Amino acid sequence: MRKEQLYTNLLQIKSYAPTLFIADTPFRHRHDVWEKLHEVDEHYGEWLLKEGRIYSFHDLREFPWQRVCDRGAVEDFNLDEWALSEDPERRRDFVYLVRRCLSELLYPEVRWHKELRCSFFTLPRGKNSRSIEYESHARKSKRTVVEQYPRTVDGRIVTLYRHYAFWDRLRRFDGRWYLEISPTYAFTYNGRDVAYQHEDWVKGIKRRERNRAVVAQLLLWAQYIPRLGRGSMFDPPYAFLSFGELGTFDVDVGIDDRTWRKDEDEGEADVLQDPTNRLALPGFGDEPDDSDEQGENFVTSSGEADQTNEVKLL
Repeated sequence: MRKEQLYTNLLQIKSYAPTLFIADTPFRHRHDVWEKLHEVDEHYGEWLLKEGRIYSFHDLREFPWQRVCDRGAVEDFNLDEWALSEDPERRRDFVYLVRRCLSELLYPEVRWHKELRCSFFTLPRGKNSRSIEYESHARKSKRTVVEQYPRTVDGRIVTLYRHYAFWDRLRRFDGRWYLEISPTYAFTYNGRDVAYQHEDWVKGIKRRERNRAVVAQLLLWAQYIPRLGRGSMFDPPYAFLSFGELGTFDVDVGIDDRTWRKDEDEGEADVLQDPTNRLALPGFGDEPDDSDEQGENFVTSSGEADQTNEVKLL
């Protein structure tokens, strides 16, 4: 019987902060805390203000946190008490803080867009496009992730930018957390602000693109995100969040690629067969098969109105 290895759009969270610090604060609005931190040119974003208390992966006993909380009342906890909790409220707090860490990790090359509810590659200042390197089986290549498109709108020629983007959720399966990556696009008219026909253009490109394009963007994100925060000779690695590889599992029923390709047009079939279009995934196949394990609760990460749901990994 032919077996096939499948990979998911779930990027493993390799590590997160070991400790959660909580302290009382006189502030009740997030912008007031920001103002106090900005007065000393600090821009930490990995914290949550909730019911008169600050929750953070930063040690609140250290500078500059004495500006916004009582150092003498700081408590510290093992973060697994939140990450592995069955209490929906604790899991929501964990998800919120991890997503704040994700934003810090991605910035400034990738930014969260509040209106679109997604993260997208930004346009470098003074540039008309952005490209990043990725690994293929044959060689290192570049992919354009922000591209300029002159378009005619209402009889006028305007410049638009197409950005690679993704929606995300945090999911927990069998006591492990994953970042779910759902590739999409963002269209802006200046590299920052959303074009008013954004939704129509995204729908149009989704109708035209094939599975290979979706998978290619997924694998690009799966390579790009784990590279962030690794540190260098001059910068320490990011301490609060790191990522591994996409989750994989084996199935006992395979797909005959030759039969599958009969339904593709000639150009698409050539793309599918070209080995240079297959992104390398170092380490795939080294993880144990978890296809029989049950998924636990997961928490969506769509903002303040996060809800908890029950799912099973099939």
